[in-house]
Amino acid sequence: MAIKIFLDTSVYDNLNFSFNNRQLSKLRDLAQNGEIDLLYNEIVYQEVYHNISENLSVAINQYNQLLMDSRALAPFKHDDSLSVKISSLDSDKMINEIRANWDKFLNECIAEKIDINTVDVDEIVNKYFKRLLPFENKKPYEFKDAIIIDSIRQYASCNPREEIYVVSKDKGFRKSFRDDKQIVVFAELYDAINQAIRSEENLPIELENLFNEDDFNTAIRATIDTYTTGGSVSVEDIFDEVDVISSECTDLEFEYVDDVNDENATIIATATIEFVVEYSERDEDRSYYDQEDDRYYWEVYNKFRNKFSVTKEVEIIVIFNTDSKNPDDLFGSAEVTIDDDFYLEKNNLLESELLETTSDESEDEEDDDYDPTALYCPDCGCKITYANDGGAFCTKCAPNH
Repeated sequence: MAIKIFLDTSVYDNLNFSFNNRQLSKLRDLAQNGEIDLLYNEIVYQEVYHNISENLSVAINQYNQLLMDSRALAPFKHDDSLSVKISSLDSDKMINEIRANWDKFLNECIAEKIDINTVDVDEIVNKYFKRLLPFENKKPYEFKDAIIIDSIRQYASCNPREEIYVVSKDKGFRKSFRDDKQIVVFAELYDAINQAIRSEENLPIELENLFNEDDFNTAIRATIDTYTTGGSVSVEDIFDEVDVISSECTDLEFEYVDDVNDENATIIATATIEFVVEYSERDEDRSYYDQEDDRYYWEVYNKFRNKFSVTKEVEIIVIFNTDSKNPDDLFGSAEVTIDDDFYLEKNNLLESELLETTSDESEDEEDDDYDPTALYCPDCGCKITYANDGGAFCTKCAPNH
């Protein structure tokens, strides 16, 4: 469920109505992803609209006046080729551009306009004369604040299961909500954004977005590769030495967020790793094993270069930058843990290449070459030929039976 967030006019003022700065851009991204709902009312809309004109007009007039009064800039004013560099600013045009950006921002955020027609005017007037918050100095602008505050409360009462974030630079405005348990106040927008990101609903989404960023994903894969190069690698049914030629994490999939606390969050992912290994394996079909003597009289070995894949669970602990004022920097360093005992199973064989075949003859073997079609003495293992055929055994071993 999206978190509701209301920004007081003072927030937009403090950010100089720069609707594409980092904080408001992040807010827009969260809104478009359905992680927050931006709230406003008609008073905030009109105040921002008015203040854009008021603030910008003063700045533009000061700029234009400086151009007119500065003797140092006189050469530029009388040189047509240079005058364009110091031309006066069009106040109306610039104001309209920023106002258009304000409307565009609300539209892109899919902002929800809350009603002010249901506010309790009698209650507001009563607070004014009793100097109850937000009325502290009986200033006219505090009536606008009181209407905004009451409209937020009315909205909250209609949405009792919703937690509402309210951001304002005005201390008195924030203090007005001190007894409202449903409303959470912030002095800084980045604090509200960070809190929204770290909420139970939004944090898994934001962590998955982080996980899928190219730089983050590449860094995690590189760390996994260090585990593969320094880990233990074995192959199913292979008891001799296995040489690792290469290893690479070829895929990394986000699974879920396992644990969250004030300092960090843990991502569980699945890594697919490909190993290219070399090892020798006895060819049982071409080797001769005597069961009675429990020994091989002839062994044939095949040396392979094989590629296997293996999947491993990866634990990634993401540290929070709790003091960051930039919502894009909320997530700091990451610690990666993976079991570095890699067992390669034959059913996960991807490619196989036979490099060479070698044979090993027993010291008691008399023939130079093993003939799989010949008969061999079950006692000594020698090949039975016409010259030494003693029946089921060679002539040397036959007298023992």
